Amino acid sequence: MVGRAGAILLGIAVGSYITGYAVAGAGWVSADRIRSIELALAGVIRKLKEVDFRTKDLNTRVGVLERKVALLAKNDKREEIKCRVVASWLRIRNEPSLSSPVTGYLKKGVVKKVLEKRKKWYRVEEGWIYGRYCKEE
Repeated sequence: MVGRAGAILLGIAVGSYITGYAVAGAGWVSADRIRSIELALAGVIRKLKEVDFRTKDLNTRVGVLERKVALLAKNDKREEIKCRVVASWLRIRNEPSLSSPVTGYLKKGVVKKVLEKRKKWYRVEEGWIYGRYCKEE
């Protein structure tokens, strides 16, 4: 409750008025005014509790999401795949397609780190190679 001089510590009813002994002095405040202040404070407290609940709810959701992200990151640590060329010469292409232009060749026995896999194709540093002529290691 709030009175003329600050927060009321003690209130004594006298008819329709309440005497309030505040931190910085005493004064008279109407009972209706006290009730309206109580209602306003109750509304503020209710809102604060809602905000606190929402904050806790959001913190819980954030914690769950952080755990999911950590789990996904842990599961995403794939082993490094390497492949060894088993054909005499293996064509390197721009795209994973036999109709894509040839940009170079790899000699038999060359080992390359695979950056990406698409069906039967491997992407290496130089471009795409056909997986049929490459053995995974």
